[in-house]
Amino acid sequence: MEFGNRERFAIMVCLEEKVDRHLFLGYFGYWIAGNKVGNHEEITLLSDILNASTWIRYDNKHGRPGIFFSNMPDQKIFDLIQSAVYGTSGPDANSLPEDAAPAKFSICPQVDVLIGWEIFMFELPDASKILFKKDVEDNIKHAALKHGEFEEVFQQAYQYLIHLENTCRTSN
Repeated sequence: MEFGNRERFAIMVCLEEKVDRHLFLGYFGYWIAGNKVGNHEEITLLSDILNASTWIRYDNKHGRPGIFFSNMPDQKIFDLIQSAVYGTSGPDANSLPEDAAPAKFSICPQVDVLIGWEIFMFELPDASKILFKKDVEDNIKHAALKHGEFEEVFQQAYQYLIHLENTCRTSN
């Protein structure tokens, strides 16, 4: 099942039917601005996806204001958030405002099928902006979404995962 629009933002969730359903195994990945993000072909524990998504879902309710990023180039923004989230040192360390709560900018569940990806989102006055890259790639990619677009797609996929989990628990 896919939620959203691949050319903007989409989440792919699929239950693996060839194994015991009680194991709750399947596939998960993002599509951002037409780019496949994650290893969509690798089987993963969908319960891990649910658990890792809880904090993203929480942050969806509280916003990711990024007005202080308004006039910065993508690379600078990415470096600032990356430094703050992962505690790296360098010229950008501790450069975000104290009330920024940098972890909320990360929308990448820390799961096996997304290893190596860094995906950050923040809200500007006119749109939400996603910056993303795979660790081996040098170029940061970006996507602009309508306010609430990510949250809507994410909520639909999250609810579907809960539905799948409940179905797997009750199946014989």
